[in-house]
Amino acid sequence: MKKLQVHKIVKSWHKMIIILSCVCLTACSERIDICKPIDVSHAGQSVKIDFEISKVGEYQVSLLFATGDSQEERERRFKLFNAHVDGVAIPVLFRLVKDGRVFF
Repeated sequence: MKKLQVHKIVKSWHKMIIILSCVCLTACSERIDICKPIDVSHAGQSVKIDFEISKVGEYQVSLLFATGDSQEERERRFKLFNAHVDGVAIPVLFRLVKDGRVFF
């Protein structure tokens, strides 16, 4: 009987620790969203995004391609990017500038 009670306590604390860990992880990071839409059907376009990082930390950068809300728009963009074909690369140049010098 005592083992069962201890097991219930450990199980409830285990769930609580997981929940608190998730809350802490989401509360400690401030997300920044920068959206620069361009029409990719025209060649030779470039987009420059400037932002300042105020704290030292481990940052992640992701580049996302929006596919639109309607089924027609998704199909049009998939055809444009050849996303329906496996192994098609979309060329992207990414430069990270730190203190006026190209860092990455």
